[in-house]
Amino acid sequence: MNTLGVRVVVGPVDLRRVGEFRYRIHVAEKGEPAADAQNADRTLIDPADRRANSTVFWIEEDGEIAGTVRVEIFSPPYECAPEYLKLETFDFADPPGIVYLSRLMVAPGPLGARVTPALCFTGFQLGLVKDCRLGVLTCKPEWVELFESYGYAAYGNRFLHAESDWKVPMAILGEAEYVQPYTPSLATWLARHRPDSRYLDQFRHRVARFRDEAAPLPASSEDALARPRREVS
Repeated sequence: MNTLGVRVVVGPVDLRRVGEFRYRIHVAEKGEPAADAQNADRTLIDPADRRANSTVFWIEEDGEIAGTVRVEIFSPPYECAPEYLKLETFDFADPPGIVYLSRLMVAPGPLGARVTPALCFTGFQLGLVKDCRLGVLTCKPEWVELFESYGYAAYGNRFLHAESDWKVPMAILGEAEYVQPYTPSLATWLARHRPDSRYLDQFRHRVARFRDEAAPLPASSEDALARPRREVS
């Protein structure tokens, strides 16, 4: 996966540009609420963007932002983590750090489809550098199939999110044996830096147990996946 075009927000000017992009996609175009939207400035910048455990990435093409994602690194007792993530599900991991992808927004059309995987994998790779074994995100039910193709698996029931309607929590294990069927390039990178598969069995067990106990997720809509979408997490 080529992530060379991904940039890091390094100052207030970058963050404001990202905030303006978020506002346009999430509030102005989609008409969805956002508690931290600054309507006068037409920006969407959250307190989490400025936390020490957060990094905001973005991609620019032809002078325009094409997509952005926020990456947060959580460690026990997970005080800053949203309760709906239920990170205690992964209490088997040691070290127990977990990388959380949020505010993933992309431009409409083919451009957005192209940058989504680059943003996802850049964020996940940051977590691996921080020695996290697991990555989590939430997505709308119609996007479950897409993230499953990246290697993510649902581990909790869908829930009603205050800003984005229904969402599903999904997780991925940062071990080469697990990601090999989905992203061989990431698996090759992992094999060099983390050759063991310490938590493969436990991760599969937790995901399988959830699937056995949970009600079926709504079927993904092929029409919905084919339409240009903006925010996917």
